[in-house]
Amino acid sequence: MKILKTRGSKVLFLFALCLAVCALLPMASSSASVQVERPIYVEGTGTILDVMSGPPYTYFSEGVANHIGRHSCVCKLSSLDYGRCLVFAANGDQLYFEMNGGTMTITGGTGRFNNASGSWDSVVTSESYSMDPWGGVVASVTYEGEGTIVY
Repeated sequence: MKILKTRGSKVLFLFALCLAVCALLPMASSSASVQVERPIYVEGTGTILDVMSGPPYTYFSEGVANHIGRHSCVCKLSSLDYGRCLVFAANGDQLYFEMNGGTMTITGGTGRFNNASGSWDSVVTSESYSMDPWGGVVASVTYEGEGTIVY
């Protein structure tokens, strides 16, 4: 079978190619993530190590939050109310935030939290104090908070 190459077939080919490219453009632009502000609610329990030895303090916690799910968190605190924290979501994404008093300010993350922002106010309640095996004082706390996250 012989294919005829005419000016009309070239124009038809170019027209079909343009249609295909135009059809793909909306999909390409919609695949770029649009950041949306969402409410966030967090709660959990945590432990502050070596409370009596002075800063820096190390803080570990586990909890649950909408948009994050079950998570664990580790913070390096330069005082009992200021520090930098890293949250590990159940799927491996990470969320970074700074704690300043009761306000947690989101500073970024990985995965779906890349370039995330927002903040939440948190209430931390001391539940108990105990001695660790090395003679340090450990504080057990609970926390809950709400605010907004943009990702």
